Amino acid sequence: MAPSITRPSFAFLLPLLFVFLGGCGDTAPLPGEELLAEMEPGYAKQAILNSLPEGPGVDTGGAERHGYRLDRYFLEGRSVEILWLRGDSQEPLEELTRAQANPVIFVDEVLDGWGWAHFDQRQEGWSMIDRTDPPPPPEAPELEHDDSPDPPSGTDG
Repeated sequence: MAPSITRPSFAFLLPLLFVFLGGCGDTAPLPGEELLAEMEPGYAKQAILNSLPEGPGVDTGGAERHGYRLDRYFLEGRSVEILWLRGDSQEPLEELTRAQANPVIFVDEVLDGWGWAHFDQRQEGWSMIDRTDPPPPPEAPELEHDDSPDPPSGTDG
């Protein structure tokens, strides 16, 4: 009788693989992500606003829509608006991280897109301002100065 060759069974590793891979992509959804996932570019802005929950109404800078901050631009002959969806945080938008805010872009009163990938793509061409957690301003160059107590040379006194 010929010896049988059996392959080792790795079936016991399969549940471990699912546990490991399941934890790799766990990130909290962006504010409004579940609702916006059902919307496609071209949806009317008012229809989207009507389906959103009321925002916290903080840090709107005078431009507010439905309780969320709204930035308006006029670019390439079109009206561009960014509605900054956020959770319940009472912090100013500039202190929130990208995970705590969700930019929704409307062009001429219709949905252009939402989320950070879309915002980053549009920002390249349109130079829009990222309102969340901006980087610190560049440091001013140090000025040369003379710490010596002596008066400048070349003076007659």
